[in-house]
Amino acid sequence: MKHRILSFISAAALTAAAVPFTAVNADSGKTMSFTYEVQGENAVIIGINGYEKDLVIPQTIDGLTVTAIADNTLMGAEDIESLVIPDSVVSIGERSFSACPELTDITIGSGLNTLGDYSFSACPKLKSITVAAKNSSFSSVNGCLAKDKGSSLLVYAGDNNAVIPESVKTIGKAAFLGKTALLSVDIPDSVTALGDFAFSGCTSLKTLDIPDSVKNIGKSCFMSCSNLKKVRLSEQLKSINTNTFNACSALTYITIPASTQTIGDNAFFGCTELYGLYIPETVTQIGDQAIGFHYSIRTGAVENIANFSLHGEEGSAAEKYAGSSGIELRPFILGDVDDDGSVDGSDAAIALREYSLIASEFDGELNAFGVMAADCDNSGDVDGSDASIILKMYAEAGMS
Repeated sequence: MKHRILSFISAAALTAAAVPFTAVNADSGKTMSFTYEVQGENAVIIGINGYEKDLVIPQTIDGLTVTAIADNTLMGAEDIESLVIPDSVVSIGERSFSACPELTDITIGSGLNTLGDYSFSACPKLKSITVAAKNSSFSSVNGCLAKDKGSSLLVYAGDNNAVIPESVKTIGKAAFLGKTALLSVDIPDSVTALGDFAFSGCTSLKTLDIPDSVKNIGKSCFMSCSNLKKVRLSEQLKSINTNTFNACSALTYITIPASTQTIGDNAFFGCTELYGLYIPETVTQIGDQAIGFHYSIRTGAVENIANFSLHGEEGSAAEKYAGSSGIELRPFILGDVDDDGSVDGSDAAIALREYSLIASEFDGELNAFGVMAADCDNSGDVDGSDASIILKMYAEAGMS
């Protein structure tokens, strides 16, 4: 009786006050406690305690219709495994159910039309999201949450080898954020944009091929993908955004496409295995600490990455950035695979070894810059022909 009196007072006078409500599960006998705010004849849930692993949000509390779930309501809830959002709920706030480590299944009713940022982000075990057929704002595509008739992927739910449907045109903000077990992702040519933080924290992802259809990559898109080693960027990409590859400490193989015009602040900060990078002349702006820097635990300060060298042309943005950052700028020399400033027999030997490894179906050892320097016949691969050309260049240089 006490709770009903409080509810009446809230509805009549204290519109924004928080009100407790206790419900008992008829099957288990377990008590679940809701805290909510009254808005007219509606209730906004702001807290839940005593929930079971299979959580069903009620449509009504104390005679009030539950229409919204506030920011951060169950962020980090450790036990929840499944979640049902009723038809009455029209709005879910930011981070409401983010970072729930055991959450696997979500069912969304017909009424939801507003979803806050990161609502279901960083739920690594999420396998399925089902949306009511009558929902006019959201839909389920291959068990994932989408909008705009399936053209925008909002939250990925599925196995650890993701295949994105060709109906998808954009991958939304934080769509794969915190999917720590994700091993691979197949991005179709239909995709034109990747949102902010789209793949951030995917710590098991090792390689990624971004198709040429992608023209925009958001901020921090691959931040903290600590095992990401090899990336092929779109040849249509104009900007590598702020923090795009920040803390990708295993990244060794990446080439900046000639379409690129700007590289944002901290874009490659902390990429400690990226020892050489060629910046094409098309790049006119490079942000602060974008390349060649990392945070040293030993000194507690930001430092240059040891033995890192930047390659670019005289008078370019690369030269300006190198000069202001204390980084050595070297010219690009075709055939100089070991990056020692000259073409010799050592370069040919390295090219032959790379070709031998690839021909034997092993992973190559060269980073992207090494492959670019070794690919003398411009075939896109390192092969025996490249080694022969390098030897010929070495012999001609010796004769001259």
